[in-house]
Amino acid sequence: MMYLTGKYALNLKCNLNTMGDWHWGCYDWNNIETKLVDSDNSIFKGYGIEKQTNVFDNIGKEIFVANHIRACLDMLEKGNTISPQGMNKDYIDNSKYDTEVFNKVYMLKNNPNWNKIKNFMLDEYGVKWIKFLDKFNYIQEK
Repeated sequence: MMYLTGKYALNLKCNLNTMGDWHWGCYDWNNIETKLVDSDNSIFKGYGIEKQTNVFDNIGKEIFVANHIRACLDMLEKGNTISPQGMNKDYIDNSKYDTEVFNKVYMLKNNPNWNKIKNFMLDEYGVKWIKFLDKFNYIQEK
């Protein structure tokens, strides 16, 4: 399924009780269909993708958009730990999603960027992330 993700998705509302981003004016929203990616190319497949209608007048149809958690996960999956900085306190800003986020991020444990990803999570979530990894007898090294 083709969908919008990353910083663009963070700047749209989603069905979660999360903050998202607030810099929508910094992005080029023209030709948004050229920014869509295929969920089949991700370990997360259809997780966290929502159907939205009337989001873009220039498309005039339904579009699939990553929710705020999925948008952050997609960036991490690509090894991008710069753009999702603030994931915990700014974009998601709701501890009720911590376990869900941790479980999804842990799916990336075989990703070639795993060390970078787990250190990013340590910076974002601190001891909560370490305690989560401890359940798997995983040694956290920075």
